[in-house]
Amino acid sequence: MNPDCPTCAKQWREVRGETLLARVLEIVAESARLYGVPESLILGRTRSQPVSDARQMAFLVARETIPGATYDAIAQVFGRDHGTVMHGVLAATDRIKIEPLHAVVYVLMTNKFSV
Repeated sequence: MNPDCPTCAKQWREVRGETLLARVLEIVAESARLYGVPESLILGRTRSQPVSDARQMAFLVARETIPGATYDAIAQVFGRDHGTVMHGVLAATDRIKIEPLHAVVYVLMTNKFSV
């Protein structure tokens, strides 16, 4: 979903509620800050490694910290399909097991966004 699109935003509010959208966008902002990439690239189509890492971490943290956040709901925010989000969650989970920097980012983000 393009956050600047009024029609998309209206549909999101009607289908999922503003709270979930706001939480995912907060997670995107924090992921962008920690990885040093612009939010617009995380929400966009860029496939460079730093952006993909930040996007996939946002997928994982959203899935784990937002009650009721389905793969479909997260996918709508990013303008992707649920399979892409599922793959991203698995990739981020694998990455935090072998790369200490990503593990630290994961801990920081889950601590910040856990309810």
